[in-house]
Amino acid sequence: MARTVQVIYDQMIEEKETKANLAGLLPSDPGPSFEDLLDDITSLSKVANWRLWIYLHAFATFVLETLFDTFKADVELIKAQAQYGTDPWWIDRIFEFQLGDTVIDIVDEDGKIITAYDPIDESKRIVAAAAILTSAAGIVTIKVAKESGGELVIFDTAEVTSINSYKNRIQPTGERITVISLNADLIKIFADIFFDAQFDLSIIEANVEAAITDYLTSLSLTSLSGTVNTNKLIDAVQAVEGVNDIDINDMQAKPAGGVFVVIDREYDTSAGYVKTDPAFLLADTLTYVAQ
Repeated sequence: MARTVQVIYDQMIEEKETKANLAGLLPSDPGPSFEDLLDDITSLSKVANWRLWIYLHAFATFVLETLFDTFKADVELIKAQAQYGTDPWWIDRIFEFQLGDTVIDIVDEDGKIITAYDPIDESKRIVAAAAILTSAAGIVTIKVAKESGGELVIFDTAEVTSINSYKNRIQPTGERITVISLNADLIKIFADIFFDAQFDLSIIEANVEAAITDYLTSLSLTSLSGTVNTNKLIDAVQAVEGVNDIDINDMQAKPAGGVFVVIDREYDTSAGYVKTDPAFLLADTLTYVAQ
């Protein structure tokens, strides 16, 4: 992890002090601190001059170490994504599905065969959300949805068949993986929102509803299993400016056409994504308490 400029600067000064022929190059008094270095620009002191040069070297070292950190993070990401057949790997591949195209075997410059699209056409990538879940029996299900009118919706039968055909071409031999697309699970949330009375209630209401909707919409992108987490939903609401606290009185969810169940800590969606039940709009189920 990159050191701060001041840490590097201080370590260089400490190293200088170990050199007998340099130890005497000190100001006549403690002199300016690290934060006062800008004053050295107008100083005629030779000590001020070398102090500025040490600062410049410290800053350059800091930039280099920051670049090393960035490079390391990039390498780690490539390493993680290169692990064939992992849950993140599968989600990435499903997002790369191109409707109407067929993957082909491509021989790369090292002679390795890669199954991929050629050419890549991002305008045909219609998977907007994907979640993956492995059952106790080892059966893997990938749940997908597309976007329409700003909302996640179900794929039609032909599209699901096409995605499964694409999946069959890239999956390892012997794996049992199925791609499905279902109507969104539905959720209803009854809660008290405690807010700072100095804020406009209408703005608080709009921001709280947006925070909840954004959290629910993002589940398939941030949680590989599309799982609703009570504490994370609470965090999303409490992050709204002006909100002091939230008390969830009742939160329930169900698969499309199913029966509501109470959510305690987590709820695994059947479809991989979830939205507020139209019969229980947040505007009707959230109560705001001024403080």
